[in-house]
Amino acid sequence: MGIIRFLLAASVICAHFGGIYGNNLIGGALAVQSFFLLSGFYIVLILEENFSVKSFQEYKSFLSSRLFRLYPAYWLSLAIKFIWGVGFSSTFYSLNLFSKLYIVLSNLFLFNLDLLCFQVVNSDGSLSFAKFPATTGAWAHELLTLNIPAWTLGTELWFYLLIPIFYPGKLRNLIIICLAIFLFHSWMLHFGLTTRPWNYRFFGFEIRWFMLVRNFMNWRFLKFLAFFAPFIFYVTKSSKIDRFIGNLSYPIYIFHFSVSGGMGMTKALGGNSALNVLIASTIFATGFNLLIQNPIDRWRHKKFEGINQA
Repeated sequence: MGIIRFLLAASVICAHFGGIYGNNLIGGALAVQSFFLLSGFYIVLILEENFSVKSFQEYKSFLSSRLFRLYPAYWLSLAIKFIWGVGFSSTFYSLNLFSKLYIVLSNLFLFNLDLLCFQVVNSDGSLSFAKFPATTGAWAHELLTLNIPAWTLGTELWFYLLIPIFYPGKLRNLIIICLAIFLFHSWMLHFGLTTRPWNYRFFGFEIRWFMLVRNFMNWRFLKFLAFFAPFIFYVTKSSKIDRFIGNLSYPIYIFHFSVSGGMGMTKALGGNSALNVLIASTIFATGFNLLIQNPIDRWRHKKFEGINQA
């Protein structure tokens, strides 16, 4: 499973930096939704082995463990951006005080970062949700997010918060919910909402990938991944090399914009931008895991009752 996760991270980099010699692998949108699907799969495994969401204390331990997995790499990615001199855009300084506070907290703690994909900056310095079904405008996500790919972490945090509702549910009810979401999303796509942000960034639609690995899917790769994920995990779970490669996927994903220094570094190095960023991000992610994340993981596993890595 680790190699698949690495290739998904590489696909996102290809989407952002123009492909590796013309090859975009599976594309950014499909890679992100595949990450959502695999995240749901791993979270279910973690819950089955370590926690009961019916116990508030165990649920709190689960949340704490996941935050210690997400925040260290994310906060370091922000620090690197500021070291490169890439902070908030000029748009941030035109916002009113409340909007500035909202943006700072969203960027710092990830909550609501995904909602910025659906909000626009108004001329009076305020933020508001875009009028449905707008597809153009001064999108807050593009203008005010410090680490663009991190919107997916905001979506993942919503899933963590809703686990007590969905996880204990009966399979029949989950299937009905997933089917209803799929049909509503299909209805929206039928009426032309096929571009960002409506095509794949709305949490209400994306939650179906988290909720059920055996989902209603319209892409061959996702069908394959959903069907074979348990088998692939069983075959590779004992491989230290596969786990090592898989554990690089999250830091590669969250660091690749920061490590690139915007586009400056890739232009300076010359050659293929996506390949340069992938190599640099992989090297940086390896160092980060060895020096920072692995010690944190050992601590959180001990602190939160031997949680498996994911």
